[in-house]
Amino acid sequence: MEINQLRYFVAIYETGGFSKAAKRCFVSQPSLSQQIIKLERECGGKLFDRLKKKVVPTELGRVLYPQARTVLEGLEKIRRTVVEPEEVNTDQLRVGILPTIAPHILPATIESFRENYAHIHLSIVEDMTDNLLDALHHTEIDVAIMSLPIESKHVRHELLYQEPFVVLLPSNHELTKRKEISVEEIKSYPFIALDPRHCLGEQVESFCYTAQINPVIICKTAQVTTIQDCVSRNLGIAMVPSLVAHFDKDRSRTYRPLKSHQPSRPIVAAYLKSRSEIKSAMLFVDTLKALALSALENPKLGH
Repeated sequence: MEINQLRYFVAIYETGGFSKAAKRCFVSQPSLSQQIIKLERECGGKLFDRLKKKVVPTELGRVLYPQARTVLEGLEKIRRTVVEPEEVNTDQLRVGILPTIAPHILPATIESFRENYAHIHLSIVEDMTDNLLDALHHTEIDVAIMSLPIESKHVRHELLYQEPFVVLLPSNHELTKRKEISVEEIKSYPFIALDPRHCLGEQVESFCYTAQINPVIICKTAQVTTIQDCVSRNLGIAMVPSLVAHFDKDRSRTYRPLKSHQPSRPIVAAYLKSRSEIKSAMLFVDTLKALALSALENPKLGH
C-alpha cells in the first residue's frame, strides 16, 4: 500500500469523482484510476461504486477513509515539523517567468500553489529572457520559467513541456471551416507577429523561414494580448502557443492546428547551477507543469 494510493483514494472520496480528484492531485485520470485499482486489490474489494453521474464509496471505502485520513494527516504533520525547516524556504519563493507564458498558465498556478502551500510567500517577476538570466545570476530569483535556447553555462534547466504552435483566426474567418490549416495558406493572409526580441517571436519567425513561407506582416507587437485583440478586429491572423488557445474564452477569435508541420517551443525551469536545490521552487515548478500538461492533453482550439 503506497502513500499516493491513499492520497488519491481520499481525493476521490472527498470530491466525489475521479476527474476532480485527478485535478486536485495533479495527475492524469488514467494514472489515478490504475492506482485505485491496485489499492482495491490490496484491500480485497471495491472501494467505490462507479455510477453514471457520480462515484460513491462502498462499505469498505467508508471503513478505509478515516484510517487513510489519519495516515495522511500524520505525514503532513511530519513534513511541517521536520522536513520543511531544513528543505523548504518558508519565507519567500521568487519566480521569474516570460511574458509570453505568464498570462495563460500563471494565474491558475498561483491559485493552486497558494491553496497547497499557503506558508510560502510567493513573488513573481515577469520579464524577457536576458533579464531573467541576469536575475538568476544575481540570485534575485530562485527559478525562471522560460523557453530554450538558454545561452548561459551557469544555468541548468529541466524540460517541463513541449508547447505546440497553433493558428489564431478571427471567428468569422474563412479558414475556420477547416479542422487544420496548411503552412502554405498562412502566407495568403495579413499576419500579426510578436517582435523577434521575444524568443517566441524569434521562434515563429524561424519556423516561417524553415517552412519557406514569407507572410505579409502588417504589425509587430510586444504582447500576445495585443496580437489577440488585432485578430479579433479582423486585422489579420497569427501563430501563437497552444496554451493561449486553451485559456482564451473570447468568442471573437478561434484557433486551429497546423497540418503536417507541428512547430513547438520547449518550456523549461531554469536554475543557477551553483545554488543548492530549493524545495519550494520545485513544488512551484511541479504545480505549473501538472496544470500545463493537463491543458495540453485536453486542447481547446475552437469556441
